[in-house]
Amino acid sequence: AMLDRLEGLMGRLRHAGDAIAHDLRSPLTRLHARLEAALLDVEAGAAQPAEALTQALEDTDGVLSTFNAVLAISRLEAAGQIGNPTAFDVGRLAEGVAELYQPLCEDKGLDFSAELGRGLYIKGDERFVSQALANLLDNAVKYTAEGGAVMLRARRRSSGDVEISVTDTGPGVPEVDRARVVERFVRLENSRTKPGSGLGLSLVQAVAEAHAGRLYLDEGPGAMAGSGPGLRAALVFPAGG
Repeated sequence: AMLDRLEGLMGRLRHAGDAIAHDLRSPLTRLHARLEAALLDVEAGAAQPAEALTQALEDTDGVLSTFNAVLAISRLEAAGQIGNPTAFDVGRLAEGVAELYQPLCEDKGLDFSAELGRGLYIKGDERFVSQALANLLDNAVKYTAEGGAVMLRARRRSSGDVEISVTDTGPGVPEVDRARVVERFVRLENSRTKPGSGLGLSLVQAVAEAHAGRLYLDEGPGAMAGSGPGLRAALVFPAGG
């Protein structure tokens, strides 16, 4: 049995390595092209070396961010579960994250509201769950137009499971695309004009699965004031602690 587990672990690690190599090829290719173009611009006198280097550094930051996200996803998928889980209150965690995003929403002209229960304990890795929630809020803020709303909620379901959800009044995700949008680097047509790697929901999905939970994507509050129908993204975890 031990040998079988080791073979399974090695297989998952090999798969993770292959996935990382595949996922990083595109951003590295884009970075190479940007550097090549910057060099040509400097040689032609169309740009100053400092400007070209600044742009290259920004592109490198983007690649590093992509690499870190891919690495986190691959580690979660390879392990299959959280090592050394600890009990923590999802409501308290969400309150801390909400304090970071309320001013971001205000700056963009969005109405932000939070309804957070307490004593919502689960077992797992608090940092990963915090990152997953941040990714959901990032998406909500990014795709919701000025005058819209973002709602954060943490509650206990009647089943006893713990649910944390982010609802927005943005364009939403068509039902036919909801399974596909959690795959790595998948970006729908209405998101092409926004910066991003297409890894945000992939990490959320990986975090949910590593905690024996689920990610649900549903329609938001519906069309309103020329926007919508919105998106409701809910992370559901088994209670623990």
